[in-house]
Amino acid sequence: MKQVAMVGLLMGVMGVGAGCKGKGQDKPTAAGAGSSATEGSPTGSNAGAAGGSAAKAGSAAEQGGSAALGGSAVAAGSAAPVAVGTVDAGPTPADPVAVAQCQRIIDKSRLAIAATLAKHEINIPDFEKNYAERSQFGELCSKLDEPKRSCLEAAAQPMAAIGSCNVNGGAAPDVIVQAPYVSYDAPVAPLADGEGAKLLAGLVGTWRHEFAGVVSTWAIAADGKVNINEVARDGTAKTLEYALSFDAAGQVKVRTTPSSTQTYAYFRLDNKTVLLGNNLAYRINPVANLKKFTLKTQSEWIVVDGNACEVITDRGLTTPGTCAWGKAGAVKTFKASWDSGRTMQSTGKAITETIDYQLLAGHVVDQRLVNIGTFKKQ
Repeated sequence: MKQVAMVGLLMGVMGVGAGCKGKGQDKPTAAGAGSSATEGSPTGSNAGAAGGSAAKAGSAAEQGGSAALGGSAVAAGSAAPVAVGTVDAGPTPADPVAVAQCQRIIDKSRLAIAATLAKHEINIPDFEKNYAERSQFGELCSKLDEPKRSCLEAAAQPMAAIGSCNVNGGAAPDVIVQAPYVSYDAPVAPLADGEGAKLLAGLVGTWRHEFAGVVSTWAIAADGKVNINEVARDGTAKTLEYALSFDAAGQVKVRTTPSSTQTYAYFRLDNKTVLLGNNLAYRINPVANLKKFTLKTQSEWIVVDGNACEVITDRGLTTPGTCAWGKAGAVKTFKASWDSGRTMQSTGKAITETIDYQLLAGHVVDQRLVNIGTFKKQ
């Protein structure tokens, strides 16, 4: 009897192994409760009887049943049904008709913007080639309803019609359609040989700077080394060592640590005054004709023609502006403002952009650069 029981046990073990590789894996429903009801022991206590149904009992265990080795009919019969998995087919392919229409919208917008830039003599290298190159406009546009796409295509300047065509009505924040950017930072002109050394020689001496209650003096040597003494409003003092070098027009490299160098805007007003500012967004624009000129801001262009003023945004769209000359003491000033196209989240009120300038040495200079970067020679 012991031998018979042992043989039955071995057959049960072999049966489980066969169940792991049997057809039950391909047919999970056949390997479930069906085999235990017809072939398994009602009590699960006769291991030898598993020899005939071990393959099915083993399959039940493979599919999540709790049958012990040798197969309990009750446990095999209680195996949970197996959910049939679904395969992610990936994103739905874009409608080729929509894609083609959105490309026409992009092409029409590019031509309109190119005409605007040419009208105001604004040169953006490779604009025609790069417009919308890294933008999500085409992808998001192709997902719009046909009436919205057709509304954009019909507009003289499609990107300006995003609002009037209600393109983003009800859209989630991550699928908001926006016009591609066109603004860029123009490459700076390198200095001629020896010019950098001349600029550096003109700075030799001690210069005083004051901003936000901190007074600092820069002692600049002929080799560009700078010893700085800085005194805070509370009297706390510290010393720093910088180094200056020139290699591009309107800029100076300021080495603040042995491994860190920043680029500052640089503008020499006269023998006693220079502007040095570490925010290159605060622009210095040469102006020959005060009645007709174009200013480059951080992101926009402000176009002045007599009393008229308009702004070309960083997306190439034209919006009305308000510009006016004024005076602050003996200094001529210029103020420009325009609707930014954004609104306050809390109130929905339109946000107005405003920039103040000073006319200094034939240049319209951002007031913020004057505030933070004026150095006076001692």
